[in-house]
Amino acid sequence: MLKRISKVLRFSGLLGGFGFLVTAIISSIVNNSWFEFYKHSFSSLGSPRSIHPMIYNIGMYFVGAMIILYAISFLIEANKKYNIIGATSLLFSGVFLIFVGIFHMGTRPHNFVSAWFFAQTDISLAIFAVSWLIYKMREWIAMAIILAFELFVAYAGVFPSVATIEAFGIFMIFMMYVVCLTVQVRYNEEI
Repeated sequence: MLKRISKVLRFSGLLGGFGFLVTAIISSIVNNSWFEFYKHSFSSLGSPRSIHPMIYNIGMYFVGAMIILYAISFLIEANKKYNIIGATSLLFSGVFLIFVGIFHMGTRPHNFVSAWFFAQTDISLAIFAVSWLIYKMREWIAMAIILAFELFVAYAGVFPSVATIEAFGIFMIFMMYVVCLTVQVRYNEEI
């Protein structure tokens, strides 16, 4: 029964990615003509300055919940301790994304929770990469390349705004989700 639920929850990452794109970004930007991608951060769409900040904030709750559900799917399927550690860490990154919606821009904890979401997610995915190296799963190479590229570009400082670096980070996280999903499908009972 749990394995069947887990197979459905695997795709919550896809739902979360599209949910972020639709609810948090497109809906918010359409309602806030002042928003400039090359000037602001996505979090400004959830601030009191925004016309309908709850669109963005509820989008963060939704996407955070999808990350948590995806992590639960990995926890249900995982039987190797390092994969369990990676999935648990990923679960906490979903919690921090929900905190981004709760502690919107303009609140004291916002900068920490938004930065920690990205850091926690990368830590989780690095744990998966090391785990797959230990367990001789070749997908560790793809994960390591994506992580290295993400960190190199992020620290190169080529982004004109916070929204552009956030968009890049979100895209890279989505690419890493595809690698995780591949591992779940390919190794099914062995992760």
